[in-house]
Order: sequence, then structure tokens, then C-alpha cells
Amino acid sequence: MERLNKLNKWDQKDKIRLERQRLLNDLESSLYAARELLDDASELEHPPNNYIKQLESIIEEYLETLNEPSAIKTKDIKDMKQNLAKRQEKLETYIKYSNEALDDKQFEQLLKQGDALLEKITSIEKKKVEDLFPLAEKFESLGLNVTSEYFRVKPPKSKVVPESLVDKVVDKLHSQLEQIKELLDGELSEYSREELLDNKLNLDVIYTEVEKIINRITAEHKYRLKLLQSVYERRLLASKQAEEHVDEPQNIKPEDTHSNKNSTDDTREEKEKKGSEQVEFEQDEL
Repeated sequence: MERLNKLNKWDQKDKIRLERQRLLNDLESSLYAARELLDDASELEHPPNNYIKQLESIIEEYLETLNEPSAIKTKDIKDMKQNLAKRQEKLETYIKYSNEALDDKQFEQLLKQGDALLEKITSIEKKKVEDLFPLAEKFESLGLNVTSEYFRVKPPKSKVVPESLVDKVVDKLHSQLEQIKELLDGELSEYSREELLDNKLNLDVIYTEVEKIINRITAEHKYRLKLLQSVYERRLLASKQAEEHVDEPQNIKPEDTHSNKNSTDDTREEKEKKGSEQVEFEQDEL
């Protein structure tokens, strides 16, 4: 049993050693691949000098560290690989967008695009009012307030866009547009292409988010209008049924009519009898 335990421990240590060696080999391969990426970036018409210098420094530092692999902790190897991957990703993104103009004309166009998205959000709110206005009179005739009913109906949660989310995205958009205005107020030449590209890519991300929010708001509005129509139809049907019930004649059973007739006849006979008795009483007095 003791011998089996020792064998299991050796097997576990061997697995750890092999995994460590795999990580070291993977890091070394990534460093040489990053060198090739540097060569591609350096040949661009507008090379990203800041990114190139940062990545060159990291490659040199990590290759030197690998000369003494026994001194490197396994966790440090993983951290080095992760850091290298982030730097590579930035450089790869820059190369991908290397043909972007990143000039005043492009940023002015991006600014117009952002303003148009803000206007679109505002127009959606106006459209809600415009769509509800023609329905107000119909709902009032049934004792309902169309605006209250619009917000009272409950679409599925997946279709509801929280107001806090809309505010958050709109605030981000405002903030990003202010940064673009500051860029345009100054000289773009004062900024590196890396900084300009970062701003451009940030705008792309926020514009995509805003467009998704606009689509979701529009879909929710359409769904609420459908639910609102259902509310109106149900209330209208209930109102008609109530009116028909009031207009229906009272149904009297035949036996009830006969009973009432007998009762009336009995009453008449009693009155005649009493009258006759009264006359006889008066004659007796005379």
C-alpha cells in the first residue's frame, strides 16, 4: 500500500512537471510569433510605434527570463503568457485597421452618426405619445386611461428594456461624443494613431450597443400596443355584455302568474265579503 502511494505521488509530480514544461514551450513559441507580428507592424505606412516599443520590451524581458526556467514560478509563466497575448491582440487590431484615415473628416462623420442615434432615441419617445393619442378617446369611453394602461400591461421580461439600462447606455454615448468633440476642437496631429484608433473603436462599440437598445425599445413598444389592444377588446366585450343583461326582460314563470292571479282574486273576494258584512251590521243597528 505504501509503495502504491509513492507511485501515485511520483505520477502526480510527473504530471505537474510535464504541464510546467508545456507552459514554458507555449510561452517561448508565442514570443517568437510576436516577433513576426512586430515585423509586420513595422512595415505599415503608419506603424504604431508605441505598441511596437511596448511589445519589443516585453519580448526581450521574457526571453531573458526563459534562460533560467527553473527560477520561474508556474503562476508567473501563465501571467507572462496572458500579458503577452493582450499586447499581441492590440497590435493585431491596429494592423487590421491600419487603412483607417483617422482624420478630421472621419471623426466628424462619427460625431454625426452619434448625434443621429441620440435623435433616434428621442424620436422613439415621441412616437410612443403619437401612437397613444388616437387611442385615448376610445379608452376613455370605457372608463380607462390609455397611458396608465400602456404602462400597466406586462410584456415578457425578455422584451422589457429597463429604464436604468437605457440611461446608462445614453450616458456612455454622451461621454464618448464629448471626447470626440474635444479631439476635433484641437489638432488631431497632437494625438498618436494608437489613441485615435482607440477612440474610434470605442465609438464603434458604443454605437453597436445603442442600436441594439433602440431595436429592443421599438420591439417592446410594439408588444405593449398589442397588449393594449387586448385590454380594450376585453373591456369592450364586458361592457356590451353588461348592457345586454340590463336590457333583457324579466322572465316570469307561468305558475307564478297563476299564483298572483289567485292571490288577487282572493283579495277581491275578501273585500266584497267585508263590505257585505258591514252593510248587514248597519241594517241591524237601524
